[in-house]
Amino acid sequence: MGNKVVQTNFTAGVIDPLLVAFEDLTFYFNGLQDALNFMVLEQGGIRDRPGLQFVRRLPRQLLAVSLAGAAITAPHGGTTGNLTDGDDGTALTTSDALDATNPFVIAHIDFGAGTAVTAVDLVNMRLSAGALAGEIFIQHSADNAAWTNYGAAIDLDATLRTRRRSGGVSARYWRVARIGATNLSSTVAIGGLAFWAEGSSLSNARFFPTADNGTMMVLSDRNIDILDGETYQGSAPAPFTSAQTPVVNSAQKLDTMLLYHMDVRTLKLFRPGADDQYDARALVRTNIPQYDYGAGTGGADCVQVLSAAGT
Repeated sequence: MGNKVVQTNFTAGVIDPLLVAFEDLTFYFNGLQDALNFMVLEQGGIRDRPGLQFVRRLPRQLLAVSLAGAAITAPHGGTTGNLTDGDDGTALTTSDALDATNPFVIAHIDFGAGTAVTAVDLVNMRLSAGALAGEIFIQHSADNAAWTNYGAAIDLDATLRTRRRSGGVSARYWRVARIGATNLSSTVAIGGLAFWAEGSSLSNARFFPTADNGTMMVLSDRNIDILDGETYQGSAPAPFTSAQTPVVNSAQKLDTMLLYHMDVRTLKLFRPGADDQYDARALVRTNIPQYDYGAGTGGADCVQVLSAAGT
């Protein structure tokens, strides 16, 4: 049986391969043959190289999945063309009220073949009145019979809501449905429906920490991932491309963050409900100062008056 040597320190670091046989030198017993991803401490020991914790893979650049060849139906009424016309102001609105029918299928999509999907957006979705929690789902199926939820449930009320659900899935059939038995006299409206798939190109990214609740917003190509520590809370759609992402700026207060780019309308990202119910939409500005500078070049004359009233 050979002798065992106890090594008490590694201050010599990684030994040059040309010297590994020089057992008569002191540093031979204070070094390592290999130390990948380790740091040598001055006190003699070694430790793992520090770095960021892996939480979630950053999505690649997103490509729109065409709905031109998909068969879209609305079993409870509504104009399906309003889902894909690019106008969020027009909506598929069910003609039937959201009664106790379970499942209550609002929109059904058949791609004709298995289609890779990374994210699905429901844009400007709302009830005509009332509120519904935990019963609206995006679902997918391979056979149009057995359905699987795509992400968490979506809460709805009479306010316009935009929601993104994410996850790598390939499926032929998709639907937006109420899974539950809550009986409401309300109809459901959806202003837009969009499917996205990852491309092969990596995306630039920006990290936007929030100052009030410890949440981290991770902006990438047309996407925002919301992280609470190491917990993934959900995603939200974004209008910024990968090329624009590095120069996007932000302002944040409590549960609302504004994202700015000179070529894109300001995005408002906010949390109206639970941690996984983030909404993203173009910021609507109010009380904007306006002055009529006239038509053409030169504008209109502006007369400034200084008043020292009361003196």
